[in-house]
Amino acid sequence: MNQAATLGRARQGDDEAFAALVQAQSRRVFQLAFRRMRNEQDAEDVEGIERLGACGVARCRGAGPLASRGEPDGAHAEHGNRASRG
Repeated sequence: MNQAATLGRARQGDDEAFAALVQAQSRRVFQLAFRRMRNEQDAEDVEGIERLGACGVARCRGAGPLASRGEPDGAHAEHGNRASRG
């Protein structure tokens, strides 16, 4: 599914689509944080904080998978996997 369709589903309240958007942006968040901080651990911390914030927004939107689970599937699947961040 393309990003525009995923964004549309997320806007309609689909928590899984919202989680997919958060996951898709996590690499960019890490790269930006690393460029600014020049410290890998600090950049990973920023990435994690952003994920938690996004999950909090999803929970505030109401019922759904994120409201009950607390975080998207695979939210930390890439955490620590530095090679995937290129």
